Amino acid sequence: MGATLFASTASGLQLSSANYLYTLFWDFSSEQIGMLNMGMIIAVIIAVILAPRLSRRIGKKKAAIFFWSTAALLAPLPYILRVLGWFPENGTAELLPTIVSIQVIDLALFIAAGITISSMFADIVEDSEKTTGRRSEGIFFASRKFLEKSVSGLGIFITSTVLVIVGISETATPGSLDQDTLARWAFVYAPTLIFLYTFAIALVFRYQIDREMHEENLRQLAQQPAP
Repeated sequence: MGATLFASTASGLQLSSANYLYTLFWDFSSEQIGMLNMGMIIAVIIAVILAPRLSRRIGKKKAAIFFWSTAALLAPLPYILRVLGWFPENGTAELLPTIVSIQVIDLALFIAAGITISSMFADIVEDSEKTTGRRSEGIFFASRKFLEKSVSGLGIFITSTVLVIVGISETATPGSLDQDTLARWAFVYAPTLIFLYTFAIALVFRYQIDREMHEENLRQLAQQPAP
């Protein structure tokens, strides 16, 4: 639940910042933003294929940590590289496909992490049933979904706070921000995103149910007499 809290806040920050970053940081047109959004379909396909395969290979806990760790490093990378002068300039032909590629991979990783975390929640159901004698999957999954929805507004609040700290007004237009403002934006947005993901990852490390423990839980439950 704690990991979901921080990861959902990070996701809310990314989603609520997206339009500002697309238009003010990258100077993308509405047609280019549409192409970026089309990449979400590809990201979902990649995530659905990747999540179960890696979970079976290295375990759900390690897979979730890998997905979130890589996503946390990849998401702010374009902004840091732009400030350092190691990224395609706005208006160049290379910029859009580069951003699309990075965003598709990053979103796929985040979705794959969500799939894996959901599967880990399912394993908790059996562990709880072994202890309490009751199946409570409705409570677990409803609580998680409620938490995700509750903190979505927190991501929006953090986005507004970042914009205020950086000094970006509501009337800002594409191409109107100087390099110092863009640099401040990158160096506030990127650490904030990494900070939130780091807490999510740290809490996943506390998850104790591995494949052997889950299979043992299932074995014990199968041996219990039917109510």
